[in-house]
Amino acid sequence: MMPLLEGQQYEGVQSLHHQGFSCKDSGLWLNPQWPYMGASPDGCVTCTCHGTGICEIKCPHSKHEEANLRLCAGEQGFCLVNDGGTVKLDRRHAYYHQIQAQLHLVDVDYCDFVVWTKNDLFVERIVRDVDLWDNIIPRVERFFRLCVLPEVLGQQLTRGKFQLQDDQEGEKA
Repeated sequence: MMPLLEGQQYEGVQSLHHQGFSCKDSGLWLNPQWPYMGASPDGCVTCTCHGTGICEIKCPHSKHEEANLRLCAGEQGFCLVNDGGTVKLDRRHAYYHQIQAQLHLVDVDYCDFVVWTKNDLFVERIVRDVDLWDNIIPRVERFFRLCVLPEVLGQQLTRGKFQLQDDQEGEKA
């Protein structure tokens, strides 16, 4: 569920730039093409000029809690970078990958990435990066097949060897 204050400020700003803008709470989305993955964006957005998209809101709880976000851009570990005078989400940051997964799983063309502090609001519209997704999805599918599915079906990793050793020792006694 989208935080109330952050959501209201975001909606207010976007309403100035997008005709008929609205943002509604989202839930868990499952995509039939990748049924083992889910996405839960913070909101579903619509406007008459761009159609339907999603939003993801981050509220840093660190030294950035009350900071000017544009001045923090580029600090080690922070999600925003300064790219030739333009502040944007770092394309190497985990948030960028989270947003790309959400875009593909929800099957929309854009996500408003929002960073909110008590003193500042940053919004960047992120569009699908098809090349990145095409590169990542085979690795995700392999991880699911080799690690997640065996664990779900038979607890191969957490129970496997250790439980069998205990059972064998118990049978010998």
